[in-house]
Amino acid sequence: MNISEAKKELVKLILATEEEAVLDQIRDFLQPERDWWDRLDAREKLAIEDGVRQLDAGLGVPHESVVRSLKEKYMFLK
Repeated sequence: MNISEAKKELVKLILATEEEAVLDQIRDFLQPERDWWDRLDAREKLAIEDGVRQLDAGLGVPHESVVRSLKEKYMFLK
């Protein structure tokens, strides 16, 4: 298959898909300069913003504490 045939096949596949996530992934691959924040949906952005607010309010848990707690709970992680 030459490059022209490969492009035509890809166009057919893209036109046939109804999966928005697949189209988003193709767009992200072909336009890597696009900011990652712009690729997130509203729910993901809200979750991140909520996490930042929690951290700003001092409600975060240090990574070391989480690891220590998991190692105590699941001995096989040591």
